[in-house]
Amino acid sequence: MAGEMIKVLQRCGECNELLGEFEVKKENMMLRSQASIWCANCNSEVTEIRDIDGRLESLAEEQNTYPISSPSGAATSKNSNDLN
Repeated sequence: MAGEMIKVLQRCGECNELLGEFEVKKENMMLRSQASIWCANCNSEVTEIRDIDGRLESLAEEQNTYPISSPSGAATSKNSNDLN
């Protein structure tokens, strides 16, 4: 049984430029790294930041489902059907 493959993005630790990507089995994934990677934008070796592809979009989608607090303190929903 093959493990689920996850796409990992490599970004510059200084300017957040996307520098590379690779796929790894979910059970072998390691996002913490002290490795350096060349950034052409910064023109130097920088610490890489690893992130899962699609994570930021998933967070934004989830946050759009959160209720909005009104000035009166009562929670309101972005979707009027959620309050019925």
